[in-house]
Amino acid sequence: MKVALQIRICLLLNKIVKKIPFSLRPKTLLLVRLDAIGDYLLLRNFLPLIRQNPLYKDYRITLVGNPAWRDLFEAWDKKQVDEVIWLDRKRFFSDFFYRFRMLWQIRKQGFETLAVSMYSREFLYEESIAEISGAKYKIAPKGNRANILEHEKKVADTFYTQFFPNKPEGLFEFYRNQEFFEHWVGGTESIKFRLPILEKINPKFEVKLNYAVLFAGASWEPRCWKAENFAQIADFLHKNYAFEIVCLGSTHEKWRADLIQKQVDFPIHNFCGQTNLLEFSYLIAHSEIVISNDTAAVHFGAVSGRKVFCISNAFTIGRFHPYPTQLGLQVFHIYPPEVEAELGDFQTIIDKYALSKKDLDIEKISVEKVIEKIKSIKVYE
Repeated sequence: MKVALQIRICLLLNKIVKKIPFSLRPKTLLLVRLDAIGDYLLLRNFLPLIRQNPLYKDYRITLVGNPAWRDLFEAWDKKQVDEVIWLDRKRFFSDFFYRFRMLWQIRKQGFETLAVSMYSREFLYEESIAEISGAKYKIAPKGNRANILEHEKKVADTFYTQFFPNKPEGLFEFYRNQEFFEHWVGGTESIKFRLPILEKINPKFEVKLNYAVLFAGASWEPRCWKAENFAQIADFLHKNYAFEIVCLGSTHEKWRADLIQKQVDFPIHNFCGQTNLLEFSYLIAHSEIVISNDTAAVHFGAVSGRKVFCISNAFTIGRFHPYPTQLGLQVFHIYPPEVEAELGDFQTIIDKYALSKKDLDIEKISVEKVIEKIKSIKVYE
């Protein structure tokens, strides 16, 4: 089915669901977060603030969340809400029965308050939920147009009863979440970017010696530095620091780790596609360093206090990277030469590269440049 027709059917379903009657239930709150794993890590520390606010102390709180991070949420944060509706983004767009059922389920519950805390919302996802919700109060950050067309944004803005103001582009995502929660419930000055204590994992993933984690994949191919380059980094780390090498990623990224193994003369640990998210986070948290493309692995490493080296083509710079120095974390970014040359003028970089998907060639980053950056850091400190 053509995408244009799918979109029209999705919008038609929204209109149908909006006509379904419901009863408003007092003291009920629906929080919507459908973004990715890294986004969840940068959000989760603010969740306890909702119940701490006197207004919501006695509310029944429901989260609409992305099942991509379900394992983490259920292990770390499920006590922050009373109920979770896990919404599969792919099915929500392609499976019309599923879309109708999910929208109907949300509408019939008659939430009194709707909070969509995402800065960059999508018309067919978060904004559709806002549209069909009969909530008396609907709040969100004013947001930007990174994931939405201008005419869609104008329509979507009519779905809400209150917007909170935003600082200009270039605010790191942890602070963007802080901005929203401070306007909404307050108390954010005490919130730290951290993970809970991680439980010991499946023994089959234990690595006895000091090790480095390599994450050679990414959800978008232009963010992927060649596996051959990662192999040279693996060789350097093994021969200069005696690190074992652990490759992490999904099943789809196993071939990259296989290629790394073929190009080095020592065995590596290829756990791609074998770990769940809790095991993944444990392996990163107990590594010496993390070398990764711009993926959730960077945020796992950062929040675990690891030394992280992120190889990035600069897409979304200012929002998800580089990590602000005030967070006190050891996250180091390596960008293409033309970006590195302009790092002193941060606003210019944001204007040129933050949302541009053109001319962002990650292969302009040399292996030597990454090794130079690693050598500049005292790895064992």
